[in-house]
Amino acid sequence: MKNSVMASVSGMIGILAVRGQIDPLTVLYAMISAFLISSASFAINDVCDRRLDESSARLNPLTKGDISPNQAAAIAVSFSIAGFCAAILTKSWITYSLAGISALVGFVYSLYLKPSMPTIGNLATSYSFGITFVGGASVFGLPNLLATGAVFFMCAISMTANFSRELIKGIADCEGDGRWGIRTVAVTRGPRFAAGAALFVMMVAIGLTYVPFVLGIFRGSYVVVITLADILLVTLTASVYLSPTVETAIRVKKDLLNCMLIGLVAFLIGPHFEYYSIYAVPFEALAAVIFVVLLRKLSVKNLWSSFTVSFLQTTETNNARQHCSY
Repeated sequence: MKNSVMASVSGMIGILAVRGQIDPLTVLYAMISAFLISSASFAINDVCDRRLDESSARLNPLTKGDISPNQAAAIAVSFSIAGFCAAILTKSWITYSLAGISALVGFVYSLYLKPSMPTIGNLATSYSFGITFVGGASVFGLPNLLATGAVFFMCAISMTANFSRELIKGIADCEGDGRWGIRTVAVTRGPRFAAGAALFVMMVAIGLTYVPFVLGIFRGSYVVVITLADILLVTLTASVYLSPTVETAIRVKKDLLNCMLIGLVAFLIGPHFEYYSIYAVPFEALAAVIFVVLLRKLSVKNLWSSFTVSFLQTTETNNARQHCSY
């Protein structure tokens, strides 16, 4: 549900970024389309992963027996069709074309890419995560180069950050994926390598966040808020690298999604304020509250815990080597 809501909000932010003439009903159609297509992707993924989820004791409507696989598949197809129809109502051929592609990617990922090419599947999922900004913006067209740059940077940053999160999810699902022959990076190269790759990709995403500011596409308040998001993103990703365990990855993959809310706030105010504006203050305050809550309840505790585990593991390894040398 949270992912689908974020997809809907991302579409709205993409619309606001171009600052075109906004028809509220058309905006609503775009947001409904993003929500339904995202929900459909999760529904068909749950159907395809039903046996894996049952073996891993994951709770969702299918594993709990609330609905049958056939019912979940019917929901996925219905939501995809309804989402595509909502996109058609925007009367933008770019928007409904992207909606159709996203719906198709969701099914292809669950049915084919995840079982046989999971890394490509991770890229496909990240594409779906980021393209909602472009889909939203295309509702009213991309009026100038500045607006186009803003939207595509949102897309690129979101895709890259989400790909890092997908690598961490692979660590969280490593045991189940290994049993079912899903060859993720964590399964084939090990959790430590996957955690290092996730940290590297996240650093690339963080680097990208400052490019639109340097180019003058985003100004003022954006850099303040996005820095708060970047601090949390690198802290959490580093905690997985320090302790690449299933427990750490499960916790961090959820926390990263919450951190991305701050990124959405930054994207919301970035294109609109070419200089510092009093209207940015409420959004900055919201981002600061989210930052403080996550830092106190999640990030610092997790990082310290991961550092301690990593230190103890390193100490035990060194002690074992010393004993072997004797």
